[in-house]
Amino acid sequence: MTSALQPRECTVTKKPQKKYGFFLRIEEDTAGHIIRDVRDNSPAQRAGLKDGDRVLRVNGVFVDKEEHAQVHVVEKIKQSEERTSLLVVDKETDSMYKLVRKCKLLFVTFFQAQISPFSYYCKEQDSTPAKTEERVELHMEQKVNHKPRICKMVKGPHGFGFSLNMIKNKPGLFITEVQSQGPAGRAGVENNDFLVEVNGVNVTNESYDKVVARIQSTGDRLTLLVCSKDAYRYFQGQNIPITASMADSDTSEPPAHTENHPSEPERNSPEPRERVSNPALGRS
Repeated sequence: MTSALQPRECTVTKKPQKKYGFFLRIEEDTAGHIIRDVRDNSPAQRAGLKDGDRVLRVNGVFVDKEEHAQVHVVEKIKQSEERTSLLVVDKETDSMYKLVRKCKLLFVTFFQAQISPFSYYCKEQDSTPAKTEERVELHMEQKVNHKPRICKMVKGPHGFGFSLNMIKNKPGLFITEVQSQGPAGRAGVENNDFLVEVNGVNVTNESYDKVVARIQSTGDRLTLLVCSKDAYRYFQGQNIPITASMADSDTSEPPAHTENHPSEPERNSPEPRERVSNPALGRS
């Protein structure tokens, strides 16, 4: 019976543009990243993944206890493109490991003659389980929403309804003066969002003038990839590139411009422009 209580290496191979066929979740009162909803005849099922498996490693990299790991684990899987190797344990093996931790003597006598399957848990530490479910296919839904957002808009009579700003001598562009009833506001752009992409092109390392020119040359339709200030700092700190694949897919058409309600007139805001550091905003 003990021979079955081993981590399993499952190599999942899929065709381009196809899905792996499972959800990855962080669940309440359950530690780790859990495989759920393995689809019949999917690459995941053919590789041997089972509902309830806990992911320990992705392509040889230990991920079971990574800080803010949900987005990181998803990116590791996505970066593999068509072939991903997952080291997993089923619920019974996971439970045995917990028993072993409580009884080291059992560990010594029971597994002395073999390489311990539980050595993969060497980085395990006590953790507080997530309080909300997060699922991935691979899209994700996080307790702290670090997902970037795809915002599609159609230019109104006063432009797109936002200003583009920068802090002098610092990289990155951010958005302010979003008109709530303007094209950008209705598309989901928020004040202080960081700008990541313009019409599918990453602009995080482009100059202010180049980005403005890119926006102004877009015509009447504009698609921005943006993220909150907290998300930007998180991804920068984790050295994770921000891509549109992290955002919820959006196949809808951008809302057409309509006149504002008289109680909230649209301000005649110019096209995106630079605002250098402003002490009143707490920036230096």
